[in-house]
Amino acid sequence: MTRLLILSSILFISCKTDTSKSVENNNSVKIFIDNTQNDSPINLSEIISNLEYQILSTPTSNLIGNVRKIIFNDKYYALLDLARNSIWIFDKNLNYVKEIKITEGRGPNELTYLSDITFGKNNDIYALGLFKILGFNIEQGFINEIRIKPQLYKLTYDSVNSTFIGYMNNSGSPSNTESKTSYNILVLNQDGKVIDKLLPIDERILNLKLMHFNNFPSFSNEQLFFSYLDLNVYSISNGIAQTKYSINFKSKGLDDEVLSKNNESIDNRTFLRKELIANDIARSLATFIESKSFVYGEYFVGRRSEYFFYNKLDSESISGSSLYNDIDHGIKPLFFSAKNDTFIGVIEPQDLIKHIENTKRDGSEKFNELVELSTKLNSYSNPIFVKGY
Repeated sequence: MTRLLILSSILFISCKTDTSKSVENNNSVKIFIDNTQNDSPINLSEIISNLEYQILSTPTSNLIGNVRKIIFNDKYYALLDLARNSIWIFDKNLNYVKEIKITEGRGPNELTYLSDITFGKNNDIYALGLFKILGFNIEQGFINEIRIKPQLYKLTYDSVNSTFIGYMNNSGSPSNTESKTSYNILVLNQDGKVIDKLLPIDERILNLKLMHFNNFPSFSNEQLFFSYLDLNVYSISNGIAQTKYSINFKSKGLDDEVLSKNNESIDNRTFLRKELIANDIARSLATFIESKSFVYGEYFVGRRSEYFFYNKLDSESISGSSLYNDIDHGIKPLFFSAKNDTFIGVIEPQDLIKHIENTKRDGSEKFNELVELSTKLNSYSNPIFVKGY
């Protein structure tokens, strides 16, 4: 386990493109990670002390499949299920409300390649697909279809300005002219027209893509954003992206010196494979969740991922090679978001059943409760909703 030093500062990776849409923030935080000593796991009890489990209940004929995102507003939770091409809606007490089934196709009110969801105003929810956004109201049903010209990979909604904010996933065309600069963030109006562009893409990482669970985490009413092969976390507001956090690794971290090795003699994908992955470069965030008191982070290094926690109250952090659930010795939850100081996620029933079967019982009350929970599960059970606090 490695103790980290946190300083108030900012880290910028120099780009070959215009940076007019990103603004320096003197209150941003630089997190230094000594990843040379990540030889042991970090305990989940560093940020939470309790885990609360609830098996999700749906109509018997409809089982939740592959949950890949959880979002919430003041009234509802919404779960993105890529296996069923659905959005599952539950109320704040986790009572089943409805399933919004997305028809796959290219026709009216259909989506190809469902990739993201986001809440809008008045309990509206939007689903992102290939060149299209579908809008629904949870109480009233289908609202509208918005055709979009760019291929967006992730989506969020700005309720203040009534605009969509989309992530381009480092996509673009190589160019040496400023007028043809590619941007990672596009702002769209209600008609799907691009009205603003933020965060120019460094041509040295152009078209190097990776699909994350959530590139648009939020904290309180603040919209955050992170992208692949960028170690900054941005706050986006009113057409400006400000760096809020910067991650700086003591050894083998992605920086301008590393990026300078990507020259015209090799293509970007070869650079990723032979320079970044082969040399164990800590290159990108995989998960970033901010709560009232903590930051929960996961990052890619080589062909694996490692973890860090940052305590916002005392400005201390820890990092480790993996994450261990030392609270009840169950499996590690897959966290997607946080509200105040409660982390929200799921675990799959098959994973818990297998874990209980292969784990020696320690006789503790919390583990016995987990064993009892596993007796209520089978291979046809719904996922288990997890709250960590």
